[in-house]
Amino acid sequence: KQEAWLTWGTKENDLSNIAYDDRAGEKSGQSYSYHSVTLKDLSPETTYYFKVTDGKSFFAKNGKDIFTFSTISNLKQSTHNKPAYGKYVVDNKPMGSAIVLIEHPAIYPLSTVTKPSGEWLIPFNYTVNKKTGALYILKPEDIVSISVLDETGKTTRVTARTLQLSPLKDPIKNGALANLTTPKETSSKPSSEGAISLI
Repeated sequence: KQEAWLTWGTKENDLSNIAYDDRAGEKSGQSYSYHSVTLKDLSPETTYYFKVTDGKSFFAKNGKDIFTFSTISNLKQSTHNKPAYGKYVVDNKPMGSAIVLIEHPAIYPLSTVTKPSGEWLIPFNYTVNKKTGALYILKPEDIVSISVLDETGKTTRVTARTLQLSPLKDPIKNGALANLTTPKETSSKPSSEGAISLI
């Protein structure tokens, strides 16, 4: 766990913008194992440079401490899919500040941070094809992976179809490795926990 934030800009030698962890803001002393940073008001079809720092040094990979990405062109948003939303619990209690990732082989990952109530919501208005940069519309039967990253260190992953995500019927339970794409045996006895169980 440590503090971390980004310095960024459109020139490699001028990273004057600062973006803090979505959960910590500008507060010091907020340390996390996983970090979520949102860059806003970016221009389309532009290359950006950034560094990751804890205030003392810069994170480096393969000897380089500066990273880059390029934004895509402006896209019309899709209105075909409802947003994915649900709830995340640890020991049956709502967990805030967890990072939720939705991944599909064809698109760039989507993410959000859970609210103190454990609730999360990820719109599907701008799902972008990794290869073409064009809008990719997820089909109801498409299979996606939902991962949750928090400070417990447990792996939490749920596999489901797009049509099952609006909303995700049961809360995602910390440490669950669940596949909701296959039919389960039904029981006349209702679940007492109301959470996704291990499969």
